[in-house]
Amino acid sequence: MTTVLLGMDNQNADIFRESLEQYSDGKLEVVVDSVPILHNAKKAIELSRPTPDIFLIAMNHISFDTPDHENELLETLSSLKMANNSIRLAVQADIHPNDPFLKKIALLQITDIFPGSQHNPEEFDMAQVAIQLSKPANVNNIYKYYNLPSEDAGDAYLNDNLGIGKSNSEGAANERKLKKLVNTLIAQNEQLKKKTGVNTVPRKDYDELVNSLRTIQSSSITTDSLKTTVGNILKVNQETTEDLKKVTNINRDLNNSIVDLMENNNDDEVTSLKQENEKLSHELEIVRKRNYKNNDANGRAAPNNAVSKKRKGKSGRKPLLLILVIIIIAVVFGGPALAQHIRPNNIETEQPAKPTFNSLIKAGNYDTAAKYYPKRAVAAENAMLADTELSDKADMARKILVYSSNDVIKFDNYYFDQKYEEATDIYKNSAEPDLTDLTKERRVMAAYCLMKTGNIVDAKSTAKPLNNDNLNKRIEIFAKFYNANKILNNKIQNDHLSEKEEKRAREQIRKNQEAMDKL
Repeated sequence: MTTVLLGMDNQNADIFRESLEQYSDGKLEVVVDSVPILHNAKKAIELSRPTPDIFLIAMNHISFDTPDHENELLETLSSLKMANNSIRLAVQADIHPNDPFLKKIALLQITDIFPGSQHNPEEFDMAQVAIQLSKPANVNNIYKYYNLPSEDAGDAYLNDNLGIGKSNSEGAANERKLKKLVNTLIAQNEQLKKKTGVNTVPRKDYDELVNSLRTIQSSSITTDSLKTTVGNILKVNQETTEDLKKVTNINRDLNNSIVDLMENNNDDEVTSLKQENEKLSHELEIVRKRNYKNNDANGRAAPNNAVSKKRKGKSGRKPLLLILVIIIIAVVFGGPALAQHIRPNNIETEQPAKPTFNSLIKAGNYDTAAKYYPKRAVAAENAMLADTELSDKADMARKILVYSSNDVIKFDNYYFDQKYEEATDIYKNSAEPDLTDLTKERRVMAAYCLMKTGNIVDAKSTAKPLNNDNLNKRIEIFAKFYNANKILNNKIQNDHLSEKEEKRAREQIRKNQEAMDKL
């Protein structure tokens, strides 16, 4: 009999245990205790007596230490294979069967991979899982997940650039893996160069190479030149990633600072110009009156040397009198033109200034703030969500969406419109800082969307920092209904129920779904 250790939470372990033993006709014996946290897997396998034959990980039902679940899973799988190559590793993931991530798992020679179905990534055939695990491991099961070209290009690259030839050492297998990966990159790079003329590497393949290099580095490589080279590559990658993060953060802060500076300076400048204009208008009126008075008394304008004598009389008034002399000349020889030039400025300064961003936020005019300051629409959205006195936040979010199509604002609108699949997709794939460093309000929204789409483990981990008992209890209840329906649907799809039992099962699924919709 083949023993199976499950890597998942206890609730799902109960479901898997019953189904695997039933569909395998007793060929599989599932260990009572499961491994709910991924980083405990290695220790749990070591302590199990006897050592299990198979370790089955349910990727969507096990807890991770980092947000990068895919990379953490790959590193764990590699570490487990290096520590105990005799144990058979299997992965079940609620993802599409054509997802590129499956190729990365296959490259680690994991012979049992169970994704979702073509029409629904969250559905899989439990009977097929049980039957396949009941049979010996077969590499043919994973050929469909990767399509590697010949190794010639990769061998040439490594021999020319890394000085690696044929090796009979313990690191030979790792070298072959590395050659295959390099070969993939070179082949695809050549294809891109032919099409575009640009020497580039696809991002997904670059990430794949880096992850595999990291895996190889942690293994028992004996070739010092290879180990050093791999270490240097990973170091450069880490430094580049950190530099990009710093630049991104600096750029975001700089943009916010510039907007604030422009906002403040505009108000100060308008006020200053208005005061200066009023002062000049007043002085111009005084000069005009003096000019008319002098013309009436002498029949002509006062001579320049008379003005010079007055300047000498009171030295403290020199700068002002100098300005007045210039204005007198301008009035005498071009008064009408100057007056015509100044008049429009007075009209412009009398127009109302644009309200500041902060004044609009304090007044609760979040949509107007997004209209006048579209680059700060997300800040307006965040303030809106935090406003405990605003009742119709969904309506305000729709208004803000008119002025910004940022992922953060689209996520909020999908949530309010109950389009949880779309909201979850944005949350998982967007690089927006406000969707990675969540506010309290948006963390509740994200956890709820994950729950509604069946991402129970992610929903729990997202909600955990909130310490919100009500939300945690809601997720737990939803998970029970969701898992029950998963079992019933699986039995219906695999024709394991009589006609009468199937009718009752469908009725129970409907009731469970109604209960989930109310949560």
